[in-house]
Amino acid sequence: MIYIIIILPLILYAYFGYKVIRKYEYVHYAIFGILAIIGGTIENHNFLNAGFLGVSLFIIVMFTGVIASSKLKKRLMQVRAQYAIMGFIIISSHSIAFFSYLFEEGLIFVHVSIIFGVICYLVFVPLFITSFVIIRKQLGYKNWKKLHSFGYLGYLALFLHLYLINNSRQDFYLVLFSVYALFKIIAILDKYFTLKKVRKKKNKVPNTSS
Repeated sequence: MIYIIIILPLILYAYFGYKVIRKYEYVHYAIFGILAIIGGTIENHNFLNAGFLGVSLFIIVMFTGVIASSKLKKRLMQVRAQYAIMGFIIISSHSIAFFSYLFEEGLIFVHVSIIFGVICYLVFVPLFITSFVIIRKQLGYKNWKKLHSFGYLGYLALFLHLYLINNSRQDFYLVLFSVYALFKIIAILDKYFTLKKVRKKKNKVPNTSS
C-alpha cells in the first residue's frame, strides 16, 4: 500500500528529526513548494501531483490528535503544525488542477468527488494560513481554536473525496477514517469523564472558611 510506504518514513523522520524540522521549518516549506511547482508543471499523473504525499501528511496530523499519550505522540505534536503546512503546500498542485477542471466543465458536470476535494481544499486554506506561529499569535488562542475546529469538516470532505473516487483503495479509506472517528469519540468521552471527576472532587472539598 502506497500510503504505508509514505507514512512510515514520515513518522520516523518526525520521531528522530523533530528538532531539525522545527529549526529549519521554512527550508522544508521551500522544498515542498518547489516540489509542488514541479508537480504542477507536469501534465501526466505523477507522485508529486497525485495527492498521496499531501494526504499522508494529513493522516499523520489527524491521528496525532487522537492517539494515546506516549513518546511518539509527544514527538509528533512537536511537528504537527509543520506537517500540516507541508501537506497543504504539496497537495496544492493536485487541488489547483481540480479547480481548473471544475471551471472548465462546470459544477454540475464534474464528478461529486471533485466537488468534495475542492471543498476540502477551501476549508484548509484559512487553517493553513493560521498554522504559522506569527499569524496564530495575532489571532489569539481561543479564536485560533474555534477556527481550527473546522478541520473536522475538512477531514470529512477529504474522506468523501477519496472514497467517492471509486478505486481499489476505497476499503482502506473507509477503515482509516472509521478508526479515526472511533479514536476521536474515545478521546472526547475520556476528556468528558476526566473533567467530571475533577469537578466532583472540587465539590467534595469542605468549606473551611469561618
